[in-house]
This record gives sequence, structure tokens and C-alpha cells, in this order.
Amino acid sequence: MVLLCRRIGISGEKIHIQKIDGKYEARQALAIFGNFPMSEAELEKIDYNPFHNDFIGEYAIGKGETTDKAIAAMEENFSVIEKSLWL
Repeated sequence: MVLLCRRIGISGEKIHIQKIDGKYEARQALAIFGNFPMSEAELEKIDYNPFHNDFIGEYAIGKGETTDKAIAAMEENFSVIEKSLWL
């Protein structure tokens, strides 16, 4: 399990990775100012997984040839989302 939670106004849960069409895709459910649009019980039921069909909410996303590159791209997306909160 990888966690990425070091920014003000936005926090993430576990990073989930899937291989789609030969590339890796990393996604991380995001809480904006401490809030998810789903209840804690709903999120726990789907393991905070943004790939799950029942997931509703914001998530950071990244794609790459390797899991590390997908996570790095996701971290960049996370930063873009974070900066947009303060514009």
C-alpha cells in the first residue's frame, strides 16, 4: 500500500493501480478539505477504490509504462488539483 497525504486542503487514500490496454493507470481517491461525497462506510465497502463502479468523487489519475511512472504522473495530477483549490 502506498499513501500520499502531504498537502493542505486535499488528502488521498490508498493508491490503486490497474493495467489497462498495456499501460499502468494509478488512481487515488481524494478528500477535498476533509470531505468525500460518499460516506465512510460506502468508501470502506469499495476499499476507497476509484476504479470501482460504485465510486463517486474526485480522484487523482496517472498513466505510465510502469507502476512507478503511473504513480509519478498521478502525483503531478494531484499537484494540479491541489493548486486549483487556491486560485
